[in-house]
Amino acid sequence: MSVIEQVIFVGTGCSSNTPALKCLLEKKPSCKVCLSALSEQGWRNRRKNPSVLIRVRDHKDPQGRLRNILVDCGKTFYRMVQLSATFSQSALDIFPRYDIQELDALILSHGHADAMLGLDDLRSWTSGGRLQTSVPIYLNEETFEVVSRAFPYLVNKANATGGGEVASFTFNVIKANESFEIAGLDIVPLPVHHGIYMQTKEPYWCFGYRFGKQVSCITDANYVPPETMEKMKDSDMLIVDCLREDPYPSHFGYHEALALVDELKAKDNYFIGMAHNLEHGDLEQRLAEYSAMHNLNVRPAYDTLKVDISSNGETTESTWRC
Repeated sequence: MSVIEQVIFVGTGCSSNTPALKCLLEKKPSCKVCLSALSEQGWRNRRKNPSVLIRVRDHKDPQGRLRNILVDCGKTFYRMVQLSATFSQSALDIFPRYDIQELDALILSHGHADAMLGLDDLRSWTSGGRLQTSVPIYLNEETFEVVSRAFPYLVNKANATGGGEVASFTFNVIKANESFEIAGLDIVPLPVHHGIYMQTKEPYWCFGYRFGKQVSCITDANYVPPETMEKMKDSDMLIVDCLREDPYPSHFGYHEALALVDELKAKDNYFIGMAHNLEHGDLEQRLAEYSAMHNLNVRPAYDTLKVDISSNGETTESTWRC
């Protein structure tokens, strides 16, 4: 059986990132978190679009390299505005630093810009076949339609213009009620609500994913249906959306995210998707106090956080930054 040995947080912010440009462009900037993010001491407050790298030991190749499964590659996956010399890009922050070359699969949660707008940047992996010839992509039908409209040349190279040097992908359309396998790891889609369509008021469906028995990851959600909750039971690790203190129409707020943690009671729990009104140090302290009171282990993730998982399920956190 394939097992997860590492989880790396590529991005832990929301769609608009932290620091928020609107805060920095004020005549007298006053946002505590955004100002902190500009300092070297406040680097944990620098957050890019949600993205998680799952690193798997393939049971068919136990002595081989870890297989790399990326969840989402949004607007900040490779490039972002250089607001200061201390800023960096998600891919450049993670892959060279942790000596990771190959992308064995990309799984998309939904068709919003913060989840899929970095697709074009994956040409770095497939250009000239230097790293690999293609990247397998797993996504639902609705997300595939969005990708087809946004990047027609990535779906069909006949639509390419210019020099025609574009990323090479193999698209795999998945269904909400069917599991699939990557590197010997069973992956179960976790359908959740991520807001509503403004015209019809019908829920907009986003996919979280359960990776084997170990990790359940929900990057964007404001409601988890009971049948999805059932699929998440007995996860060792829960990664869950937490946008801000108060509820939001398309994301969990602080108390809603904690309610999910309370119900599932995973051994390790991480918040991601935080906006600029949640300061890392403050949130870390609050969650530590909550964890002590409720016999849980809940922490805010941060960009570049690496969690190693031992054979007995024990976790160790580290980052190349310190």
